[in-house]
Amino acid sequence: MGKLLKLILPAMLCVALSLALIACGGGKKDEESSQAASSADNQSKAESSDTTSEPSQPDETVHLAVADMPEGIEPSAAYTVTVKYGEDGEETAVPCYQAKVGKESVSYEGEGEITTDIMAFCYFESDFLEKVIITVTPSGEFENCVIRPLARNISFEEKDGSVTFELNKAAKLSVEFDDKIYTNLFIYADDLQTEEIKEGDTDVIYYGPGVHNAGQITLTSGQTLYLAPGAFVYGNVVAENAEDIAIKGRGILCGSQLTHRMDGTRTMLCTINNCSNVVINGVIFLDSPTWTLRLYCSDNVEVNNLKEICWYFNSDGIDICSGNNIQIKNCFLRNYDDNISIKAYESKDSTNIKVTDCVFWADCAHNMLVGPEAKEADYENKYSEITFRNITVLEQNEKSDFYKGVMAITCADNAVFDKITWDSIKIERMSNGAVINFRFSDDYGTYMGKSISGVSIINVNCAATPARGDSILGLAENPIHDISITNYVVNGKKISLNDHNFTGDFGYIDALNIDGDERRVTNTFEELGNPPYVKIEAAAQGTGTLQFTLNPEIFEDGKTYTITTVAKFQDIDASVGALPSAGLGFVNYYVYKPDGSLDFFKDFAQCTAGSVDWRRYTDSFEIPANHGVVTISIGLWEATGFVYCSEIELKDSSGNIVLYEDFYFGIDGGEWKVTSEAKSIEVITEEEQ
Repeated sequence: MGKLLKLILPAMLCVALSLALIACGGGKKDEESSQAASSADNQSKAESSDTTSEPSQPDETVHLAVADMPEGIEPSAAYTVTVKYGEDGEETAVPCYQAKVGKESVSYEGEGEITTDIMAFCYFESDFLEKVIITVTPSGEFENCVIRPLARNISFEEKDGSVTFELNKAAKLSVEFDDKIYTNLFIYADDLQTEEIKEGDTDVIYYGPGVHNAGQITLTSGQTLYLAPGAFVYGNVVAENAEDIAIKGRGILCGSQLTHRMDGTRTMLCTINNCSNVVINGVIFLDSPTWTLRLYCSDNVEVNNLKEICWYFNSDGIDICSGNNIQIKNCFLRNYDDNISIKAYESKDSTNIKVTDCVFWADCAHNMLVGPEAKEADYENKYSEITFRNITVLEQNEKSDFYKGVMAITCADNAVFDKITWDSIKIERMSNGAVINFRFSDDYGTYMGKSISGVSIINVNCAATPARGDSILGLAENPIHDISITNYVVNGKKISLNDHNFTGDFGYIDALNIDGDERRVTNTFEELGNPPYVKIEAAAQGTGTLQFTLNPEIFEDGKTYTITTVAKFQDIDASVGALPSAGLGFVNYYVYKPDGSLDFFKDFAQCTAGSVDWRRYTDSFEIPANHGVVTISIGLWEATGFVYCSEIELKDSSGNIVLYEDFYFGIDGGEWKVTSEAKSIEVITEEEQ
């Protein structure tokens, strides 16, 4: 049997090797021999304790521990990782495991197709009394490297196709080469375990180093499940109506052998039902077919230092389905769905929940969601005293407006939401989605939720550019109460009510306070105080256009550009035009050829009948070779009604702004021209309020 732990000891090599074998347990005979040797040694020392001539003993302290990869597990070929303890320490290889991650869903039928990729992860332990030096070598060449979270400020040296850096305390890191986020490397550098749990201990279900096909593992009151370093356990865990239970260790619980089908029975990787006094600490959860860790109607739960990588539909990180006094801390979760989802089941509240000092990565859906599932609609399920503090978000990637949101509240099933706080949230990357999404809904429930109040957002710093505007949307008959936002910063700019972040679904808020500026918001933009818009009105068979022309030199051939507007359409009637039902209100763009003839255009925001309230519209287009001018137009064609436009933004694929026009602050950066007749065209600027 190969040794299962490589122990880096500041002692003579022969002593180090013998200690490593003792720590690994080379079978029962070896263990008995070791115990006998230890007993004899202790007796000898006791007999000579008054003798001054006894030689000093070597330091037997373990400073660094690296578990071998079990036989039968295919290692990752993408990375080589080594560690050493201190400048003079022995360099030790750290095994790298493979983990599947989800990139984009194709369907929810049958097997539920998701495009996937393979990332890698590795783990080790240290006391960090001296610096730990880590070297990462990817299998291919690279141009750049980023180590996240950026707040750790980890500098590295690049040499001979490797990067080397130092740690002086425990860390969970993402090492990313050339911005490849689906084939990256996670490093879990843990503190050494101080609690000694051994095979054969009373009330311990013990899985030592190696591969185990465990199936369902059932925990009963007073039991501890221990996954030793180097353990790779296929199966799932269930605890029901139990108290004083624990799941501990540094090993891996993997659900890859469980059914992964949308039309099949999917098993949660770990289910804690109606339990109390629960501890989950240090383990790695991998590849859950659905919810990864469900805490169902359970109280007094502490989840600490949990690591997850899951790729399949609905593979939420931690689902809290009612409970009191629950702490989630120091966890590192990457899931293809919500990282944290708080629900309320069986007429039981979700209260006193604290999520602190965690790192979240959502390849789809929310990072932190409260609601909507509050089962038992005839009871006012309460969500109260819920705090998220000191959270780092490494990814938010959600294309749906409903599921967007790093921080989200969805109020359904007669639920009551109160005293919910987000404090010190750092967002490093957003491939898609939004920062804030608070709303009422009857989705995932029977009824619309009852109330949202007392929500605080403090010190949120988003270093990325959100793809969508924030949403804080109450109901006309049931507004959201008492929303407080303090020091909300996006790309270095502190956000106020006048910024475009609040141009998603936004309205019906009783008392919205942003950095001391408190207002009552009833019907979206129009009653925020000063209405920021350009207004165009046309009568029967009317056309009216306000147009901005951009010089062709500012565009690059073959480059993709994204255009965004915030617009509102009111009382649009296209049936009055010369061409029945052909007219519309619009915001569009035209791309011309050098000779002035039209190459292509698109009405990317439009309405042909009725009214559409303020909404954000986005579209992308590629500039062809040999192009002419580009124009942006706002107006009506062959229709009556009103078109309102709050802003226009045009960016290149690198995020550089080509055009930004906020009509609230007046027209700048060029000239908007009236190019056709209209009943009225009115630009409302700040100076005219």
